[in-house]
Amino acid sequence: MSIFALVDGNNFFVSCHRAIQSDLEELPVVVLSHDGGIIIARSNEAKALGIKMAEPVFKVKHIIESNKVICILSNHRLYKDTSQKMMVLFHRHSPKVQEYSIDEAFLDFTGLQPDHLQKLGHDIKNDIMDTLKIPVCVGFGKTKTLAKLANHLAKTFED
Repeated sequence: MSIFALVDGNNFFVSCHRAIQSDLEELPVVVLSHDGGIIIARSNEAKALGIKMAEPVFKVKHIIESNKVICILSNHRLYKDTSQKMMVLFHRHSPKVQEYSIDEAFLDFTGLQPDHLQKLGHDIKNDIMDTLKIPVCVGFGKTKTLAKLANHLAKTFED
């Protein structure tokens, strides 16, 4: 039976910055486009303030200022380097890894017994967190679409 996992970094761009700057933990953080005009990533704390993805900074300046939201310019080299390290770690768990985006990949576990999936999911999450300090969610399914849906549900319950 086919079994796929979709592993996806949580708030990936923000998490990359938090991995190297731990004082950002639990603070509202947004990552800005290269010119600083658009919000391209948000921490859960920033999301809770009502800051939307792809929102122009000028529209939420009052929220940013009144809540001391930390604004960081994007660092695509950091995101790419972290992504490459994450993909290497995925190969520890499955020889068949399909990169889906900068912060997510499908891992093929075809033939694995379903009763091993919960432990495997925890092992993957712990490996990425322990090694890179990046939180991830893991969703399993018989198809890639179902794995993507399961990952979305995992993020819903984790946030």
